[in-house]
Amino acid sequence: MSDLDRVIDALEEMVADLRGSGARPIREAWRDRTQFSREDVVAVAGGGGGVPRATRSNVTSVPGSTSSVTLLSPVANRLHAIIMNDSNSRLFLKLGDTASLASFTVRLESEQFYEVPAGYTGIIDGIWNPVASGFALVTELTP
Repeated sequence: MSDLDRVIDALEEMVADLRGSGARPIREAWRDRTQFSREDVVAVAGGGGGVPRATRSNVTSVPGSTSSVTLLSPVANRLHAIIMNDSNSRLFLKLGDTASLASFTVRLESEQFYEVPAGYTGIIDGIWNPVASGFALVTELTP
């Protein structure tokens, strides 16, 4: 399978997630094309509505803790989020409830950041190890 085939497969999965089961297959729609514009992707995903745009940014600081804390509460209309570990310790971040050193999604070293996957609107928890001096800087984008 070529790189282009893998990209097309990934795009088709994303389009299917956006439109339910009625997504128009990309290979069928543009069989002879080798490049896609943003307008092409929007047309396959359902056309007229376009891609949602963020118009608000909320930035918060969450103090480091050696017990699990909520970095972001569930928000149904979240479009994107970025979490930066602005501490001197590792941040164990979890997409879900109750982060621990054994149950986490990603480990962020000091000064690293994580972009939350598009479409994830659930709770995000974190825990630091060892004892943290600093914060998680959390940016949440909404319409």
